[in-house]
Amino acid sequence: MTQNGKSRKPFNILRVDDIPSMVGKSDVAVIERHLDLLPANAVILEFGPWLGGVTARLARHGSVHVVDNFIWTAQHAKRIENLLVAGASFKEVFSENLAALGCSATIHEMDFEDFNWPGPIIDCCMIDAPKTPELALTIFKAIAGWTTPATLILFKNALNPAYPALVELMGKLVAGNVLVESTLPAPASCNTLACYAGPEFAKAEEIAKTATPETATRSDRAFQVVQLAKLLGESNWTGAYELLSNMEPSTAAQTVWPSIVKQLNKRVLADPNFATFADMFDFHHSSAGMQPGAISLSRSHSHLLRAYWTNNAGKPWRGRSFHPALLQAAFDYGYIGWPSKVQAIVRGKDILDIGCGPGLHGLGYLAAGANSYLGADPIVKLDKDHVKNLARKTKEPFGWSPREIATLVEPWRVTPELIQTLPADRAFDVATLHNVTEHLIHIEDVFREIALRLRPGGIILYNHHNFYTWNGHHLPPKTVAAIVPGDAEQMKYTDWAHIAYRPEPDHYIARGLNRIKLDDLLALTSKYFDIQSSEEILARPENGSTRLTDDIRRRYPDLTDRDFLTQNLLVTASVKL
Repeated sequence: MTQNGKSRKPFNILRVDDIPSMVGKSDVAVIERHLDLLPANAVILEFGPWLGGVTARLARHGSVHVVDNFIWTAQHAKRIENLLVAGASFKEVFSENLAALGCSATIHEMDFEDFNWPGPIIDCCMIDAPKTPELALTIFKAIAGWTTPATLILFKNALNPAYPALVELMGKLVAGNVLVESTLPAPASCNTLACYAGPEFAKAEEIAKTATPETATRSDRAFQVVQLAKLLGESNWTGAYELLSNMEPSTAAQTVWPSIVKQLNKRVLADPNFATFADMFDFHHSSAGMQPGAISLSRSHSHLLRAYWTNNAGKPWRGRSFHPALLQAAFDYGYIGWPSKVQAIVRGKDILDIGCGPGLHGLGYLAAGANSYLGADPIVKLDKDHVKNLARKTKEPFGWSPREIATLVEPWRVTPELIQTLPADRAFDVATLHNVTEHLIHIEDVFREIALRLRPGGIILYNHHNFYTWNGHHLPPKTVAAIVPGDAEQMKYTDWAHIAYRPEPDHYIARGLNRIKLDDLLALTSKYFDIQSSEEILARPENGSTRLTDDIRRRYPDLTDRDFLTQNLLVTASVKL
């Protein structure tokens, strides 16, 4: 019946594609691929045939029974205007469409809840758009007893994140062996779940109440999306990142992001954590094939997060150890620059960091792709969060203590120990010492212990702040701009005076700096390691390089300009075999 109440032939049906359908092309392809596997003259049952677009395809493979109340809804009226008024029956239009293609179906005109299949055994059951889990279970109950392991079940919208409760139900039923997924490949855009009746099919309702689905896999991406929306709705960012990490990267998955957003409330959408997650979701599904090391760690917050994600792809802890705010704080405090410089050396390695302080360089090493990080420093306080802000040159609260970081980042740990007390059987690939070698009073003992704990081919990597450079005293003034004229304490160290200064035993210079010369350090390194590279980094004018005079040279005749002007010594060496 049309809007004016008169019936008419509404469509010019020459082929099955002329029938309006709510099933997309990718769904049709999956449906037909499975229908081709049915036995001849199959018994086929269809719930929700609408105008017959799928029914006509089913009819090519056997006898079709359709179940529907055939009531034209307001949603139908919006989809096809001026065909029928809401509340009218579309059974006549459905039958005419099939007849135009030379096929027919046995019609069971009733609500799904009122239907019970009288037999025989069903070869295929096509279920279209039961919008609620309860209605889906009603359908399963209606056909229970008339299925075998060969019964094909094609469930429209079971992979559509727009119906989260339905998708979650299907995930539970697959996990509970009510349904067994088809092994035929399906495109990511397909919303139809193709499966077979499982050994627990008759227990669908019971299992739906108790089953806990396993982590979703290939064809369960819609289930993953629904679970993701649930985790985001709970502000469970760690769980959401872990699930994202387990998702197979796919540009097609980006199309479901609007479905996720629609399920979230304003509170979650306004949370800055959500904006970061949205960016990482998009990056995860657009970065397939990106190689480790392709992204700079130190360029920006966003680059650091993306580098961490790419460099740790495939590692089981990637998602649950990913805490953007923590990484961003390490960036802001200046602890990413050094790891960025040595990222090619630490990537894929187990790292031992000697004299690590609070261990914040370790976050950078992990972002660079290190497998694990252990920092050892006898003076570190595990429950204190005050650290040196390298960017501001001040001590400030960091927000997380080493103990708290260890609970968040699985492969990261700091211990208040000397290297000699670490387990002798714990082996590492790389030992790092960043501005530590100048502080080691018993430096040879430390180098020997490092060599014992490195695996064959292991690397020692250190950045040495030379004592004999202008600010090698580590005390004010550290820069020329910091000189305070007339400051008696500064005058003890300024313009290389620290070299001749002989303090009391408890003074910082006496107890905290070993005064080792560059050549002596290189010789000691060569005793236990084979030096691969040695780079002498010159002091800049702001660090006193232009203040060297002939008078100073005469004052220290055993030192060369190299000793005076080398700010840092950067060495990479492999352990001797």
